[in-house]
Amino acid sequence: MAEGGHMLANVGLIVLLLSAGLWCFALLTTGARAQSSSSDAYLAGVLSRFAPLGFACAVAVSACGLAASTITVAHPADLVATAGGIPPLGGLLLLCLLVVVGRMHRQILLRQAAAAQDGAALQNRALRRRFLAEEAIILVATVAVSLTLTLPAVSAGGHDHAASVASTPEMALLGYALPEPPGLGALLTLHADAFGILFAAVSAPLYLSGVRALHRRGDRWPLARTVAFLAGVVSVLLVTCTGFGRYAPALFSLHMVQHMVLNMVSPLLLVAGAPVTLALRALPVRERRVLLAATHSRAAAIVSHPVAVTAIFVVSLYLVYFTPLFELAMRNHWGHFLMQLHFLASGFLFFWFVMGVDPDRNRPGPLHRVPILLTAILSHTVFAVVLVFGVTPIGAEFYRDLALPWAPDLLSDQALAGGISWVLGELVTVGVLVALIMRWFAGAERADRALTRRRARQRV
Repeated sequence: MAEGGHMLANVGLIVLLLSAGLWCFALLTTGARAQSSSSDAYLAGVLSRFAPLGFACAVAVSACGLAASTITVAHPADLVATAGGIPPLGGLLLLCLLVVVGRMHRQILLRQAAAAQDGAALQNRALRRRFLAEEAIILVATVAVSLTLTLPAVSAGGHDHAASVASTPEMALLGYALPEPPGLGALLTLHADAFGILFAAVSAPLYLSGVRALHRRGDRWPLARTVAFLAGVVSVLLVTCTGFGRYAPALFSLHMVQHMVLNMVSPLLLVAGAPVTLALRALPVRERRVLLAATHSRAAAIVSHPVAVTAIFVVSLYLVYFTPLFELAMRNHWGHFLMQLHFLASGFLFFWFVMGVDPDRNRPGPLHRVPILLTAILSHTVFAVVLVFGVTPIGAEFYRDLALPWAPDLLSDQALAGGISWVLGELVTVGVLVALIMRWFAGAERADRALTRRRARQRV
């Protein structure tokens, strides 16, 4: 339970913060729309859309507190059998009460909106302010109670983890034991990883819901794109929620396998799924305009500029591994989570710019993207050479503090990591280079055929 409880607490905190942020954003948006319109019918529609979202966010936030309360005690039965279970049990009851009260509050407002006659109900500004105030109180109270239950579980890592945290160095640094080296069986076992679980739980359902929305409307979406995107999600799970994810913090070579998949293989597959295009086709008109405004904003233009894309993908590689950032991230669960997120996000941005089919006003022609790709190939080659022939182990203090009796020599493992980085990196980037050149040839052929047809029409 040590590893599972500790990871569950971290996943719960992330889900809690995301749900609370979505709830707050939805409330602010709903409030802005409610204050900007005097139409009861419009207000009723806005509130009817907010009600299920607010209830879902309240349930998600409360569920995080529920999960955390079960890992701060040795056994769930201790919630009612011991004095230590009284505070979390009281928090759980309060969360249930808040969820019920919040649902009743929204249903009452919806009935009042439906019964409004000639603007007599919701045109009253006092009633609108009451909605915002009461919903805000419910939001703050629910989040506060859930955080009160969740934060102790995160800091302690669960009852069993707290009891055994000093037993071995790997327990203290990783939250779980690694008594033997990774064999094939160990690498194929399941592992609870916060990043992999959250990414799969959010990305796959959203993508499939977009595909379903198109199909219900009678539009078609290429099956190959769906398969590519889901393959990208599966690749993330394979290197995070299996033995690869379990042993990656302990061996630099396996960490490099995870890095290369998250930074190059998974993003390429996700980009091939064209998620932005799918969202633009599946979202309602209002949300589609918001997404278009975001993709055409000045911030998006800066981030997707060729220089920025290359710098984020290339320079950050050296900053992570050749500064204290790597060891800092490895010693902290949140730091490791952010490092995984950075690998995936920077890789997605790079391949979205180089090979993406989603619309981008800053993306040059295929031939002009080749120098950017060659820069990435050269930088990864240099990085791999430094790892292979380096004389100073990366993250040496962290790996020495782990003190794993079966761990290989640090420089030998780092040289293996360099070889992995070079092979995987070259395979992906050279494959992308070939595909980019073929895309350029295909575009040139289409332009030639179009020119030939135009000249033929002019002769006629």
